[in-house]
Amino acid sequence: MSGPHVLLVEALVTFVLVLVIVAVATDGRVSRAGAALSIGTALGVAILISAPITGAGVNPARALGPMLVEGQVTDWWAYIAGPLLGGTVAALAWAQVGQSSTVSAGHS
Repeated sequence: MSGPHVLLVEALVTFVLVLVIVAVATDGRVSRAGAALSIGTALGVAILISAPITGAGVNPARALGPMLVEGQVTDWWAYIAGPLLGGTVAALAWAQVGQSSTVSAGHS
């Protein structure tokens, strides 16, 4: 798979994972068990979706470690830029949408 495709997939799965994490971590209505289940499910789905496409990097260290050991560092930049891009966009989206919806739902 080419670098731009890796970048897109890694950014999308990281976006969803980070969005779920900030949503459940900042909402007092979500129990600890519910948060853990939500985050674990999001990570599991991210791995299931991205594994056949990118090898399920999701974490730059997890993706780059095997590349370095095998001596095949192709498209390394996409495994770093994708999660950074996805995580940043998710945090910015939550800052705009998530916080206001949590406050309007009666959460203080």
